[in-house]
Amino acid sequence: MNNWFKRNGIHVLMCVILIVVAYAYFFTPLMQGKVLPESDITRAQATQKEIMDVRAKTGHAPLWTNSMFGGMPSYQIWMSLPSNVTTYVQSGLKAIFPAPIDTLLIYLLGAYLLFCVLKLNPWVAAAGALAFTFSSYNFILILAGHGNQLYAIAFFAPILAGILLTLRGQYLLGGSLTAFFLAMEIRADHIQMTYYLFLAIIVLILIELFHAIKDKALKAFGTAVLYLAVGAGIAVMVNASLLWTTSEYAKESTRGKSNLTQHTSEASTGLSKDYAYMWSQGPGECFTFLVPNAYGGSSDFDALRGNFADAKNRPRPPFRHWSNLA
Repeated sequence: MNNWFKRNGIHVLMCVILIVVAYAYFFTPLMQGKVLPESDITRAQATQKEIMDVRAKTGHAPLWTNSMFGGMPSYQIWMSLPSNVTTYVQSGLKAIFPAPIDTLLIYLLGAYLLFCVLKLNPWVAAAGALAFTFSSYNFILILAGHGNQLYAIAFFAPILAGILLTLRGQYLLGGSLTAFFLAMEIRADHIQMTYYLFLAIIVLILIELFHAIKDKALKAFGTAVLYLAVGAGIAVMVNASLLWTTSEYAKESTRGKSNLTQHTSEASTGLSKDYAYMWSQGPGECFTFLVPNAYGGSSDFDALRGNFADAKNRPRPPFRHWSNLA
């Protein structure tokens, strides 16, 4: 035990420091019993009201709601997934750490893990984790109430850490971490962010394949990829109920095939490019990931400096928009 602390004491210290920083940043408003007035969460609560009313009355959430689009499956708004093991991990995190500290800690500790896997000095790794976590875009997402997106991005770093460990020959450890964190990533239910991560992973794997061919280490590379594939398969199976229902519903939504015959040049399946890009960032806006207010900033950003809404007036919902993940 003494040897373990001697080897890992510095990492324990760094984790404690990161936890203290997360609490210190939100200490005053949390001690006053306040929460951020996240607009998307407020809207999510409104869409879920019928579901929550039925659940409170019967003990079971309905699978259909009439409060959205004249009627639609409720599992796209709120759904309980008690058989998904990641549900209990999320519930445990939220029970121990108040929001948004729970998400902030995943960012901090996940990024610290990645930088340590990259063999950075622990102090440098902690500084990198702070820089990654406290980039302005993350806090804009917090204020907007984009909880699913935040949660999905938070697991990028630890997933990459697991992949790198596997590619370095720590097959069981790396594969297990990849499976766990990827399962949590998919459970965040923001497929767009997961898709972006997937593109980055493809680039990483291709680079590693090039080096494996160059170094004549294809056997080790193939073994690592096999472990990663098994881990990814486990993560997908854990979230099968979430992915399957979303895939099924997408075909019946505006993102699926149109039931109408169009006499225009616009595609009759899916959404138009203009609609799909409506909420995308332009090239210049990407600088806001690293430089606060580089593209003008947010008029509501003062809320992060202490102008929190009174928690008694607006209780925080469970999840998916911090709602569907309860």
